[in-house]
Amino acid sequence: MFDRPVFVLGMPRSGSTFLFDLLAAHPKLLSWGDEAYPPWSAVDPELGSGELGDALRISEPDVDLFVRVMHQGVLAHERPGFLVRSGFRRYRLLDKTPPTVLRVPALRSMFPDAAFIHLVRDAPDSIASLLEGREKELGVRDWPARHGMDWHFLMPPGWQDHLQESPAAQFAWQWEQGTGTPLRDLGDIEYARVRYEDLVVNPSEVLEDLLVFAGLTMTRSVADACEAMAPSKHTLSAPAPEKWRAHFAEIDPVLPPLAPLRRALGYL
Repeated sequence: MFDRPVFVLGMPRSGSTFLFDLLAAHPKLLSWGDEAYPPWSAVDPELGSGELGDALRISEPDVDLFVRVMHQGVLAHERPGFLVRSGFRRYRLLDKTPPTVLRVPALRSMFPDAAFIHLVRDAPDSIASLLEGREKELGVRDWPARHGMDWHFLMPPGWQDHLQESPAAQFAWQWEQGTGTPLRDLGDIEYARVRYEDLVVNPSEVLEDLLVFAGLTMTRSVADACEAMAPSKHTLSAPAPEKWRAHFAEIDPVLPPLAPLRRALGYL
């Protein structure tokens, strides 16, 4: 059903929705229309619960079930009837669901021809955005909330060991896990890495390179989306350099352990 699906891997609050919206403007990419949690939950109903959190609990993902549920969502959310009218039997799927940063091995097994785009954002600004989202009660995870635990956004395995830490420390750990895990799991395969900081400065150039990587060409619809630079529906405030310093007292103490990964990504 899916021909060379395109997966955007990015931490929550990393700008992945903005990138997804730009890519979704391409007429040859079809998607769920938003974050596709239902297909993953169909494969593993226990996702987002317990100590393992967002990690898959099955060794052999049920590809057929995932594809069926995802395909139903594509038909319901993105241009209903498009596949029938166009005569497409296989199509380029586009997906951006934040917990997939922890599921690259499963995706590689399920879709050997997949194209991966790894979106990264420097730790201070990423942590600041996560703090801002927490203040606005975004990213509250249902299972922890039902069990009296205050946890927001990504749930890497071992998340319960960090419940007593400050929010900034929790988000620093999430950044390391959510950014470093796909970096390690992608290994030696060819993939595209995008820096959020470059995306917001020059979206047209970044998108053109990404489309070439995915075997596609720039279209007027994508160029128009880049030109409009409309804020993502999940943007809380306008991007700005050094915006994280508004939370300096919280963030600065949790940065030293992140230095090796920041350095590997070219931020230091």
